[in-house]
Amino acid sequence: MKKDRILAVLLLCSLSRLQGQWLDEVAVWADRLSKLGGNEIRYSDTLDISKVHSPVLGNQLQSITPLWIRTDLPGQYASVSFRGLPGSHTQVQFNGMPLQSPALGLSDLNAIPSFLFDRVQFTTGGNEGALAGTAAGGIVDLSNIQSRDSATFVRLGVGIGSFQQAELWAHTGFRHKAFFSEVRIFTSKAENNFPYTDTRGSEQIREGAAFEQEGLMYLLRYKPSTQNQFEYNFWIQQNDIGIPTNILVSLPQGQQQTDIAVRQFFSWKKASGFQLKSAWFYEASDYMHERNGIADFNASHTAQLMPEWEKAGRKMHWKVGGFFAHSFAWGFSKEGQRNQAAFFVNTRFRPLSNMPISLGLRHDIASDGRPLPSFHTHIQYRFRSTQRFRLSYSLTNRRPSLNDLFWSPGGNPNLNPEQGYMLELAWNAEWRKKHISILPEILVFQQEMKDLIRWLPTNQNFWVPKNTQFMRSHGMEIGVVLKREFSKGYWQFRPAYQYTWSEYIEEDQAFLAPGIPVHRFRATADIHYLKWSMSLQNQITSDWHNVQDAGPLDQLQGLHLYDLQFHYKDRWRRFPYQLSFLVQNVGNQSYAFRPYMPMPGRSFQFKLTLEMSK
Repeated sequence: MKKDRILAVLLLCSLSRLQGQWLDEVAVWADRLSKLGGNEIRYSDTLDISKVHSPVLGNQLQSITPLWIRTDLPGQYASVSFRGLPGSHTQVQFNGMPLQSPALGLSDLNAIPSFLFDRVQFTTGGNEGALAGTAAGGIVDLSNIQSRDSATFVRLGVGIGSFQQAELWAHTGFRHKAFFSEVRIFTSKAENNFPYTDTRGSEQIREGAAFEQEGLMYLLRYKPSTQNQFEYNFWIQQNDIGIPTNILVSLPQGQQQTDIAVRQFFSWKKASGFQLKSAWFYEASDYMHERNGIADFNASHTAQLMPEWEKAGRKMHWKVGGFFAHSFAWGFSKEGQRNQAAFFVNTRFRPLSNMPISLGLRHDIASDGRPLPSFHTHIQYRFRSTQRFRLSYSLTNRRPSLNDLFWSPGGNPNLNPEQGYMLELAWNAEWRKKHISILPEILVFQQEMKDLIRWLPTNQNFWVPKNTQFMRSHGMEIGVVLKREFSKGYWQFRPAYQYTWSEYIEEDQAFLAPGIPVHRFRATADIHYLKWSMSLQNQITSDWHNVQDAGPLDQLQGLHLYDLQFHYKDRWRRFPYQLSFLVQNVGNQSYAFRPYMPMPGRSFQFKLTLEMSK
C-alpha cells in the first residue's frame, strides 16, 4: 500500500561526501581570483562536478573553506553552515531560483543528487539571492553546462563501494535545429552496515541506516533566434532512508522515511537583457515507525515568478527585477501559507579604473509579517595588477519558516524575523613566474544576527522555537594555491585554515554556538601526469559542542581524516572514459558529527564513466 501511494503521488505531481572527491583541473582559490579580476567582485567560487561525481551533494561540498557540512550518516540529513550561521541561513538555488522547502526553510543537501548538475557555485555576502530572508549567510547555486547543446551524446556510468554501495546513471542529449533535449536518469543505494566501536569499547555493526535514491531530470531548450531562448526543466526524485536509533539507547529498529520531490522550471531570455523565470516545487515526507505504528506526513508546494531586466553600459551596469512566491504547507494540526514579494535593484560601476563598486537594494513584503529591507555593497581595489583588496557589507534578514510558526506541537506564531549584518575584508594576490603560480588569500569577517530563531527543548518532551537575543561571530580564512607545471602535467598544493568564533548572547550571558568547530584546517595535494591523476586530501578540526549543557553529549572530538583518490582517463577506440578509485578515511579513524552517531571507518569506491558523442 505504501509503494502504491508513493507511485500515485509521483504520477499526480508529474501531471499537474566532497571528502576526497576529484575536481578535474579545478583550483578553488585560483577560480576565486579569476572572478575577482572581472565583473564578479563578490566572494564567489565555482566547482565543476561534471567529470566525476558523488551520489549526494552534501559530501561534495566538504572541501570548501567557508562551508561546514554537518551530517548524520551517509545519505542521511546534511545541512550547510556559512561561518557559524545555521543551515536555514543558506539559500540553495537551481539556476537562480530558491529550492528551500517553505515548511523547513532549508534544504537537505544529501537529498539532492549531485549527478543532476554540472556545477556548484557558492557566494557569501548576505541576502544576495532572489528572495530575501533565506540567504543571510550565503548562496549555493546549482546549474548545468550550457555548451552541451552543441552535440549529441550519451554518458553511462556505474559505481560500487563499501557497505554495499551501488550507483547507475545515464545522461543523454540530442540536438535538432533549434531544439535541444537532455535526459539524466540515476539510481543509487547503500546498506550502510559498517562496523564501529561502541561506548563500552566493543565492536558492533551499524544497521537500520540503508539509503536508496532514484529519479530523473528532463531539459528542453528552444532557441528560435539569437534574440530569444526558452528553456523547460522537469526534475523528479524519491529518497528512501532508514533512520537508525541512537546507539546510546536500546530502541527497536524499523524507522523509515520516504521523501518525494517534483520540481519544474521555465525561463525565457531575450538578447535585450530581459529574462523571465518561473518555478513550481512539490515536496512530501512520509515517516513510519513499523514497530509502534507511528506515522507522520508533511508536504509543501511553492510557486515562484521572477522577472528581471539587465542593462550593461560603458560606465555602469544595472539590473532591476522582482520575485513573487506563494507557498503552502500541510501535515500540521494547522496549515500554513505565505505570499511573498521582493523588489530589487543592483548596479555596478567604476569610479576609478582599478576600483569597481557594486550596490544592491531590496525590499521584501510578506502576507504574514512586516516589510523587511536589505542592502549590500562590495568595493574592490586593484593594486599593481597582482593584488586586490575587497570590502563587503550586507544588511541581512530572515523570516520564520512555516514550521517555525505552525508546527504542532511547538510552533510559535509570535516569532520575530531575524535581522543583522555581515562584514568582510579580504586581500588576495596572484604571482606567476614561468611555470610556477602562487595565489594567496586572507579574509576576515564579522557578523551579527538579532532575534536568531532556535529550537529548544521543553519539560513537555517537545521542542519550541524561540528568538535568541543575539548571535555574533567573527573569524578569518587563510588559503594559498601553489602550482608547478611541467611538460607532461603539473602538481598543486592547496592548504586552507579557517577560524570561526560563533556565540549566542541571551540576557547578557554568552555561550559558544553548538555544532561548529572553532578551528578547521584542510589541505589537498594533487598531481597530474599524462592520463593519470592522484589526490590526497585531509581535514583536521578542533573539538566542538553539540548541544549546550548536555553533559557528556555536549563535546564531540575533532576530525582528523585523510582521503586518497586515483583517477585515469583515456579513450577506448573513439569513446572517452574515466576510471576513479577512492579511499575515504584512510586512517580508519572513529568520528561523528552528532553524539553516538558514528560515521564509517575506512571505505572504498570505484567509478567508471563512458561517453559516446557525435
